[in-house]
Amino acid sequence: LLLFLSVLALKRGIAEIFHVKAETTIKQRVKSAAQLKDVQQLQEVESLLNKALLLQPMNAAMHDNLGRLYSLATKLKTVSFVKRRGYAKKAIEQYRIALRYRPAYPYTWVNLALMKSWLGQVTDKEFKVAFKSGMTYGPWEPRLQLSLLSIGLGKWKWLDAGLRQDTLLLIERGLKVQHSEIIQVAKKKNKMKILCDFLLEKGFKSIPDCDPHE
Repeated sequence: LLLFLSVLALKRGIAEIFHVKAETTIKQRVKSAAQLKDVQQLQEVESLLNKALLLQPMNAAMHDNLGRLYSLATKLKTVSFVKRRGYAKKAIEQYRIALRYRPAYPYTWVNLALMKSWLGQVTDKEFKVAFKSGMTYGPWEPRLQLSLLSIGLGKWKWLDAGLRQDTLLLIERGLKVQHSEIIQVAKKKNKMKILCDFLLEKGFKSIPDCDPHE
């Protein structure tokens, strides 16, 4: 038994070395809003994560980071659009696996929704579940709520009534804690009219950011 536990601990330790090295690169890219340097960097980090997963195949964080890596790969300008779509599909598969082991983790749900949105799959059941789960499990995570709002406003005309209502709820929640960021997202998506009409309907009489002639 002692030998078994020692081997298990060794495997975990080696897997974590690979994982931490890969995760550091991914976090640096996400934090700086930078793209992966090239396909070679993608393959290097992918190799580290696959080695880690060989040792710990049920590790949700490792699958999640592999999904994040493939999500970053959708921004590579040096590969074809078809190839980038393939990376998006790989990301989705990794997020699905991660959610089997960590079903209440909001970041994975939001990342899944982002990739579904990137592929234009905003009318299927999986997207709806991911969007709503991101709201449910991460209601006080400002960055996640902004990401969901960006999806909701960006894909507004394709959303059903339920998801539109959820998007408006994100606006209502968000204005209480990050007013300027919510306005910025609405302006970026050219959806200020939706935001202003909703706020007027809710009884806000004076909204400086809303142009009555818009």
